Order: sequence, then C-alpha cells, then structure tokens
Amino acid sequence: MYKVNYYYSNIKSFFHNDNPEETVGIIGYLRGDFASSGEEFHTTWFDVHEELKTLNFKTEIDDVINELRKGILKDRSSMKKVFSNHPNCVMNSEAGISRGVFVETEHYEYAFRLIGDKGNYDFYCYCADKNVQPPHLRNARRFRDENGQIAKTIEEVSKLTQAEALNYYTDGDRYESGGNIYTFRKSGMHMSFVSETGGETEVHPDKLGTFLPDVEYLGMSFTKVPLKQTLSTMKLKDLMQSVEFKDVHLVHADEDIDLATVAELNKNTLTQEGKYAWSDVLNARVTKVYEGAYGMQIECSDIEPQRLSEFSHMLAGNCSSRDFDKWVNHDTGQEQDIKM
Repeated sequence: MYKVNYYYSNIKSFFHNDNPEETVGIIGYLRGDFASSGEEFHTTWFDVHEELKTLNFKTEIDDVINELRKGILKDRSSMKKVFSNHPNCVMNSEAGISRGVFVETEHYEYAFRLIGDKGNYDFYCYCADKNVQPPHLRNARRFRDENGQIAKTIEEVSKLTQAEALNYYTDGDRYESGGNIYTFRKSGMHMSFVSETGGETEVHPDKLGTFLPDVEYLGMSFTKVPLKQTLSTMKLKDLMQSVEFKDVHLVHADEDIDLATVAELNKNTLTQEGKYAWSDVLNARVTKVYEGAYGMQIECSDIEPQRLSEFSHMLAGNCSSRDFDKWVNHDTGQEQDIKM
C-alpha cells in the first residue's frame, strides 16, 4: 500500500544534494522524461547509497512507478493536471518552478519533483529508506491528509504522542530548530527549550509531542542533535550548560598537563566575572568525554595547555581566596585549599 501526498515539508529532498548530513537514508534517484511527444517514458537511475538498494526496494519501486504510470506519470499532460489541481505542491527554486509530490509506503519515501516542460527532463524521484533517514529529513508529517492539512485536534495529537515525546526529549540534551541550537530543560512539570543566546521557549508537558520532528503540529519542531555533530561543534561552555559533572578532570588533546580534580562543573560554577576571566578556556573545543585513568575526563583542544591546567587548579581551590570568591559561585560545593 502507498499514499500519494500533494505537499512537502523538506524542499531539499527533491534536489541533488552533496551534503552528507542531508542525504542520510537516500538510496538514489530516478530521472525521467516523456520525450518530445510527451507520451513516451524513459528513465535513468543514479545511486547515492548503493548499500541501501535492497531487493525489497527494487521490487517496491517498480510497483510504485507502474501504479503511477496509470495516473501522474502516464504522460506529460496527465502530470500537468496535478499542477492545477494541487497548488500546495508548487516549489520555487533556483532551478525554476516545479512541483513537489511524494509517495509514502511503510518503509520508503519517494520524493517526486515534477517539471513537465518540453525539452527538459520531466521529473526526478529521490528515494529514501525511512528506517535509516531521520524523521526531520522526511516530507511526511503524521496526522495529515494528502494535502498536508492536519486531520486531528491538538488534544488528540498531544495524547497520542506524549509518551514518545517524553522519551525523545531528554533533560540536558541539545536540539535544533530553525537553524538554532537549544538545550532541553525539565524541572518537575516545567519544560522548556533554552537557546544558546539565552532565549527560552516554554512547553506545556501535555503538548510536548506536538514538537516532534515528524509531527510539527504548530509549525515548529525540535530535532535531536546527533552526538557526533554535537562534539564537532561543542565548546566547554556548551557542555557545562547541558551536563553537571562531579569529580571531573580536564585534559588536553595534544599535551600532558598538570591535572587537578574539579569537584563540580556545571552551568552555575562560575560567576559572570569568572566567565569573563576564563572565556578563552570556556571556548575550548570538547573533543571527547570519557572514563579514563583519572575517572571522568573531558578532553579539550583549541586552548593553551597551561591555561587549561590553571583553570582546573583554580576550580580545585588552588588560588587566592580573593580570586576564588571573585570567579566561583559559593553554592557550587567547591572547596578551596587554604593558602598561607
């Protein structure tokens, strides 16, 4: 069984893309035309991730194309009927005006870019394995009809997705929305997404599921940032904002440094003056978080080794009382060594 949908959520899925993060799950694409007569049918296949081109996929795409040959893909004039009957699928791009229609089956999504201009290719079809492709890269959104209109009330959607959302959104994890990165915060019944710039989007617990990437009920979703991507861009200050560490050691990625045990490291550890004084260390890139010879260790790069060591010793209390009081919040549980 398959469903033809006359809307789209991700316009990039209808075009050739060389970005590895945006082609996850893409098996390949089909290019087709109806020749000059508008009634012939010629196609060419191009692999993207050949390892995903299984026998089940080959069988299914043949069935899907054969069924569409009875309607949308029968000929050029049949395709153009879609253009006037379904205005929601119009796409404006650098390549000109086309239409985005996608077919959804249990395991695959087929994104058809329909062109229909004589002398040009008439359509492209980008095929994705839904078991591999992340939900936010798909076009299908749950609880919608073939034209993309929501078919359930927000109360119904909230009830059906709440348990799933509570599992997907984890306190302290990072999520992306509209090109911005947010940290999900949960304290009792209070839930919110806090941006890196300090902005906050509060969410009612009952409606958390409406923000799932393949639901996007209110036009906004929060998609989990993969750990690999997180570590490729994460700075020490980001990690401190998201996670609370106890008895941790800061190590340098390239050089051995004099270590000190930091009793607590979190978003409340430093005062505003401390954040300013140690801004270079806070902007160090986190390359690894792991259990090492000294227990929990945070490996950092893009920072002078000596500064990282001095930062650790300062947090361990190996500095003057004046500096410690100026840079470290008193309620963090840190204990300062007495200096004579």
